[in-house]
Amino acid sequence: MKIQPIHGDIAEMAPRGTELAALWLRGSGARFQTWRFGIRDRYPALNLLDGEAASERPWLAKVDQVFKVNQRDELLRYIYVFSNPTDAHGLPTLEAVKSAVVHCLDRAVQLEVRSAALIHIPFAPDSAKPTPSQEVESAKAMIDVLQLWDESFPDRIDEVCLVDLEGGFNGLLPPPF
Repeated sequence: MKIQPIHGDIAEMAPRGTELAALWLRGSGARFQTWRFGIRDRYPALNLLDGEAASERPWLAKVDQVFKVNQRDELLRYIYVFSNPTDAHGLPTLEAVKSAVVHCLDRAVQLEVRSAALIHIPFAPDSAKPTPSQEVESAKAMIDVLQLWDESFPDRIDEVCLVDLEGGFNGLLPPPF
């Protein structure tokens, strides 16, 4: 599996380059703007595949939600929204970050997805805004679990793009060869 960092907006990048976009969202700031203006405005008729309907803020559901995208002119087929029912700044442990990534990849395989874009999942152990070092720890945990998952389940997914507005994954992966 090719893993590549992308500095940018997942709502702009994913439709052109991957079949699944996985989003960690909360009710304010840039992450909310990604949902409201980057996803909902672009795809007003998303169809919930599984999970529970959580109105206009699907991250508030108790379980992750998957939406089918009905745009024939784009590669993107699914939007995966990580559950964040407390509208937290991030997940409380690095193990929770890793578990979220694994669950997303397993679901992507069930959907026969070969390429996915994952937004940075924050690690916020004290419920406050993550510190820069916690952001790096989370990015490293995501990369580590992606590599382990690929070793355990080779050839299931061809490519994963790790997308972050601040370039948080840059420099953490070796250059492609």
